[in-house]
Parts: sequence; C-alpha cells; structure tokens
Amino acid sequence: RLSTRLIQPDEDSRLPLVAGRPPRALLVEPSPSVRSQLAVALRQIGVDAEGVGSLGQAEDVLAMRTYELVIMEPRQPDGDGFAMLRRLKHESPLRMPVIVLSARSGILDLAKAAWAGSSGYLGKPVTLSALHATVRRVVSRHLRQQQRPPGRRNGRPAEVST
Repeated sequence: RLSTRLIQPDEDSRLPLVAGRPPRALLVEPSPSVRSQLAVALRQIGVDAEGVGSLGQAEDVLAMRTYELVIMEPRQPDGDGFAMLRRLKHESPLRMPVIVLSARSGILDLAKAAWAGSSGYLGKPVTLSALHATVRRVVSRHLRQQQRPPGRRNGRPAEVST
C-alpha cells in the first residue's frame, strides 16, 4: 500500500512539460484504491496519470493515446503483464518506459521484469519518495532519449558497418 500522506514537492522536483503538457502515465493496476493512490502521488510531481484495471483495457487505451510512462502490476486478472511488457518494449514503435510495481519482489520476479525489458522495479508497499525518485529518473531518461537526433546512441553517433 502506498503511503497516503501527501507532501508538496517544490517546483524544482516537477517533471518538465512535454509538448506544452505534463508528462502522461498509464497505470495498469487491478486495485482501484492503488490506482487512485498512485495517480495522486504522480500528480504531485507533475505527471498526469490515468488508470485501467486490466491488460485488455490497457491495450485499448494505448491504441488511442501516447504516454511517457507505464506503471504496471504484472499479475493481472486477464493475463500476464510480463508478456505485455515485452510487447511494449520490443514490438511497439514508441518504446515507452515501463516500471513494474508488484507485491512480489523475489529474485525471480526481478529477473523476469529485467528480461521483459522493464525500466524500473518497485515493490509494494512503495514509499512516496521511492516512487517519485524512480518515476523522475525513468521519465527524464526517456525524454532525453526522445530529444536525441536519429542515428545517435548514448550521445555518440551510431556505428555503421559497411
């Protein structure tokens, strides 16, 4: 369970705007109360958050709208969240970052998330400071990568073999 004590971070801790709007996050979490708590916590750092309760709903929403971040509980009522994570990371042209938020945090769970391509892993219950720090790190990295010219990796020109 996320701590419900609300703190007001200073303006410097808010994420930068994306095309004149706050960054957007999709929360894929079966529990309505956890979705609500996450949305409130993310709004504190300037992230607009929308939540869905299943993988099917997430697929529908992702087909209609773009997000800078997905936060996902891998255990879903309608399927395997890790399979969806692999599709988002490896098949989607958007390659948006995904943070796994799970009550399970064993070494096998962490390995499965890493293998599927997660950008971060948070165990439940998560502290507000850990959530904010992870989201800031992952979204900031994603936005920096989006600003790089095509053909550049890690700030250097991509190697081309002839």
